[in-house]
Amino acid sequence: MSSNDDGFVDSIFSHRKRMETISEIIEGEIYLSSLLAATQATESLDKKGITHVISILKEPFHRHSNVEYLVIGEDDSSDTDLLKHFQTMNAFIGTFLSEAASVSLHGNVCFPFYCLSMIFLPRLLQYNRFQLSNLGDISAFRHYDDAWRGSRRHLIDALADEAKSKGGAVLLHCQSGVSRSATATIAYLMYSRGMGATKAYDFVKLRRSSINPNLSFVRQLQEYDEMLRSEGIIQCSSSSASSSNGAQETTSFLVHYLRVTIPVFTQNIPDDQLIVTAKRCDYNYIQVLASLRQQANPPTAS
Repeated sequence: MSSNDDGFVDSIFSHRKRMETISEIIEGEIYLSSLLAATQATESLDKKGITHVISILKEPFHRHSNVEYLVIGEDDSSDTDLLKHFQTMNAFIGTFLSEAASVSLHGNVCFPFYCLSMIFLPRLLQYNRFQLSNLGDISAFRHYDDAWRGSRRHLIDALADEAKSKGGAVLLHCQSGVSRSATATIAYLMYSRGMGATKAYDFVKLRRSSINPNLSFVRQLQEYDEMLRSEGIIQCSSSSASSSNGAQETTSFLVHYLRVTIPVFTQNIPDDQLIVTAKRCDYNYIQVLASLRQQANPPTAS
């Protein structure tokens, strides 16, 4: 067998292994996988304590009887709008965490509602910000706003720890665990941990290197980043504090993604030109790749 054949066989086995792997994103709390891994024998999910699953698929699939499912029937295409499902998926995970924690933390039926109000109703703060600014008492709001953010993150961590102790976890999957479910996982980290899109993407990619959201999903994550910054859930870094709503930092996510996924053709192209190219190609990865290749290697005059 030639070395080329060996390489081909290795790539097949490597792909198969990736498809069968359930990647741990947050220890004992959030997992990411392909459909193949998600529909393995129940024992595989039991070993990781997975009790809840978010499936982002249109096609029917085998479901385990002892697992609670949320099914988002969407394809992996440039026309798919996952952004409209982010809050539903985030709430599904948040509800699970609060219910798991409430069993032993308080035993109070009202406790899950308290958890959800702390984690999943940030727009209430946006209303408070408007009211207080009208009254001119911004200092009072700032104190409350900072306290809310600290309490919110502390509560999320406490819920996650308690859910782990109760033996529960959430698995997100699509067909390959590369685009749709990776996007949903990144969106959850942005919302629950206050991470910017770039930081959340890097966090997930470090733990599952094969992730590769399509460019339309990258654009939607960027838009979600801007939304969360306007609500105060993601804090602007000092480097981008001078720009409105952290625009400088959020637009860099698209640039960051392109430089990570297409390093050869993007290394000598300015950030602004990358953004223009993506928009001109309507965020179609193949068209963007072809355009960047042409820009990186312009035809020489004969």
